[in-house]
Amino acid sequence: MRLRPFLLVGIAALALAGCARSVPYAPLAAPALPGLGMALTPGPVEEANRDIADDLVDLVFHPENGPDLDSLLRFEEPVRVALVGDGLEQFGPDLDRLIARMRAEAELDIARTDTREAANIRVTLAPKRQMLEVFPGAQCFILPGLFTWSEFAIALRRNTLPRWEDLTSLTGATIFIPSTSTPNEIRECFEEEIAQAMGPANDLFRLPETVFNDDNVYATLTRFDLLILRVLYDPSLHSGMSREETRAAALKVLDTVNPDGRRLPRRHSMAPEPDWTILINSLFEGGMSRDMKRYTLRAALKLAVDFPQPDHRLAYTLDLLASLEYPDRPALADGLLQRALESLEEHFPEGDLRTATIRLYLAQTRLTLDHPDEALALVDAALPVFSAYAIPLNISHALHVRAGALTALGRSDEAVTNAIDSVRWARYAQGADYSNLDALQQRLENMRPPGPPG
Repeated sequence: MRLRPFLLVGIAALALAGCARSVPYAPLAAPALPGLGMALTPGPVEEANRDIADDLVDLVFHPENGPDLDSLLRFEEPVRVALVGDGLEQFGPDLDRLIARMRAEAELDIARTDTREAANIRVTLAPKRQMLEVFPGAQCFILPGLFTWSEFAIALRRNTLPRWEDLTSLTGATIFIPSTSTPNEIRECFEEEIAQAMGPANDLFRLPETVFNDDNVYATLTRFDLLILRVLYDPSLHSGMSREETRAAALKVLDTVNPDGRRLPRRHSMAPEPDWTILINSLFEGGMSRDMKRYTLRAALKLAVDFPQPDHRLAYTLDLLASLEYPDRPALADGLLQRALESLEEHFPEGDLRTATIRLYLAQTRLTLDHPDEALALVDAALPVFSAYAIPLNISHALHVRAGALTALGRSDEAVTNAIDSVRWARYAQGADYSNLDALQQRLENMRPPGPPG
């Protein structure tokens, strides 16, 4: 299940505030940007194979919504995916690109079908308000079986929904997405939920570079994610295997397809921390006051400071607390984000996406606190990483902050160019028919300095 971001700040949120909508907005093509998607190209996974095998077991045998499984679940037949219902067909090219990656890099027998009857994974829209009543805070969710929303609602009332733990193999899955979702939300749901529908139906905060993590830092399947799927669907694995059988078989496959992982040292950090996870998950359940969120986050922080490093969960906790404090106490938020950045810079390599994300948030606080030169340096370090991982909202947000910093430094011509680019990325993320973004882009175009005389 993909959770909605705890807090969204930036031009996308500001420009789109108050927009009412009843159907998904039409997608646009992505603007050009140097290095776009370079981190998503095929390559090795620099993790010990024994750790990856353990991760696979945790992802497959511990569903996010339900008790632990006794045996492995996966599809034992070719997987066919259908977009069901008005409004989703315009995202067919996005689905096709995802499926092409899954076929090429994870070697899956997966394809798109235009008929719902032929599909064993259906992606469909659901009424937003009704969906959030069932799963507060969810951007989308998956359940075993093939349902319409009305069929799901009836089965939910009657308590007759299929349960993961009762299955012997996967034969069908339905992914529900709110009918008012933006293109960015729909693309992100495609990436995570279709992958989870294949079997890794858990999210683990402890995993560093994956969409299978409810911190929502990664929006596109990573090399790790595709490797997990490739191993899970290797012919040597099958539904019904025990945990230990799955771990042993997965390790043999990994030693073949990820040979570097045989020699890499195992992790000595990022172990499961159930008390911390319970506290963090409670933030997304709805109905919690701001004071209670602050209390909960401070309790989580007391736990996180003792986690052996490297562990990104300390920085994530600091980030959530900074997001809560930023509107009223930006200086306090700045200090929390600085702590988060120092932790990540010390323990994670350059080019790390979480580090770039914290740099962006810190750039915004520095701009708010009237330090535009520091804001510009931070955002310039973050932007190439967002481009490499193709994160549209972060690209838009970074360009927005950059425009503000350039304006404060008196570089107005550059600021206008960055503001226009920010709106273009916001329109790609949020949709083609946001009239207020169209108007904003036109106003910015009119501000652009004229070119040299011809």
